[in-house]
Order: sequence, then structure tokens, then C-alpha cells
Amino acid sequence: MSDLPHIVGSDIPPSPPDKPRIIRPSRNFLYKNYFLFLLTAAVFIIAMIIFLLFVNILIGSSRGPTVQQQLNDMYILMSVGFSVLWLVIFVIYGIGMYIYVKQMVFIVHGSEIVVKKGLINRTEKHVPYRTVTHISMRAGPFDRLFNIGTVEIQTAGGSSSSLESMAEEKLEGIIIYREVRDYILTQLRSFQRKELKETGSELDSQSFITVSKDDDLLKALQDIKTILSQRFQNLEDKLTTISNELKNQRKF
Repeated sequence: MSDLPHIVGSDIPPSPPDKPRIIRPSRNFLYKNYFLFLLTAAVFIIAMIIFLLFVNILIGSSRGPTVQQQLNDMYILMSVGFSVLWLVIFVIYGIGMYIYVKQMVFIVHGSEIVVKKGLINRTEKHVPYRTVTHISMRAGPFDRLFNIGTVEIQTAGGSSSSLESMAEEKLEGIIIYREVRDYILTQLRSFQRKELKETGSELDSQSFITVSKDDDLLKALQDIKTILSQRFQNLEDKLTTISNELKNQRKF
């Protein structure tokens, strides 16, 4: 599995018009999921072994050597059984996760983002730029451990206060997730400028609002300058008067 076949390195070159960019998760995303599965399995197996050992000691010590031996045999059998069960589950999980990650594709178009994923049921979701309200990035402790991150795309359909739960789609397992986030923002702004140019009335309206706000600000600054100039002039006149009075007193 190649890491970002069309986006390589830390510098993403400008995309030609209407040419999509294909982004794929890194192998590290697969390794992260394997690590989390093994960590969960290890914690479960250790907890189960400690529990069985406690039961074996607690019950076997009061039931005689015969019962103690039976409990020891059962303890070993159950410990080995749980370990083998988790190993089988890990093999199944590992194959499924490999296929799932391998089939994940994120495509950044000039007007939308397409996310393809799924193991049994393949899904293809289109997120148009005109519905995007927020783009963020996230890297949890395990993500940072494997040097990957997630770009979250939030749309106007979100209803929760949490950005993670509001995310319409997530571009997961990306090494250069900061560059991908910036690249998507560049495409989004380019799309918005194109939309404004195609709707001349909206562009004129926005320009008028901006000019109007700038004029109001300039006028307010000019008023402040006039007031300060007057006050400084009055202060200068008073200092001149006091200086002349002092000179006249010295003459007498």
C-alpha cells in the first residue's frame, strides 16, 4: 500500500484545474489499529489470568490437593484457550482491517471531496464544498505515536457542539495531515472565489460592504485625530501663556 501516491512529501504542488488528488491512508494507520487490538487483547488476557489465579488459590486452598490439581489443570486450560481464541480473532481482524484500510480512498476534487471506504458494504460519500463549514485536524496520543493524523470535514448538517461528532467525513491515517488540511483549504477558497466571480451581484455586494466598513473606520479615525489635535493645540496654547507670564514676572 503506497502512502499518498499523488501527494508526496511535505510540499503539495498546486493542482491543475479539474484534476483530482487521490489520498490514501498510511501503513502506519494499519499498524496503529493492530497495536490497539493487541493492547486490548493483552489487557483482557492478563485480567482474566489474574482472576482465574485468584479463584484457584482461594478455592483450591480449602478443598484439598485433588481439587487443587483439578483447578490448576482448569486454570492452565482456560488460559491457553483464551490466548488461542484471541489469536484466532486477531488473524480474522488483521485480514479484515488490512482489506478495509487498503480500500480506503480520499479524492479531493475542485468542487467536492469524495470518501470511499467499507469492507463488506462499500460506501462512496460526496461532500460538496458549498456545504463545508469547518475543516480541522486531530492527532490523538496513539496517532502521534505512529506519526499520523486525521482531517475532519464539518458541514452545515452538524447538530452537536463537538467538532468530532459534527464531522461529516474524516480523512484518517494520513502522515502529512497538516499539508492535506492546508491543501483542502486552498481548494475550498479557490472554489469560493470562483463562485463569487460567477455571481457578479453577490461579488459587488460583498465589495460594497467591505468598502462601506472601511469608510466608516476611516471616518472614525479622522474624527479621533481631529479631537486629539484640538486638545494638543489647547495644551500648547496654555503652556505658551504660562511661559509668557513667567517671563513677565522675571522682568519685574
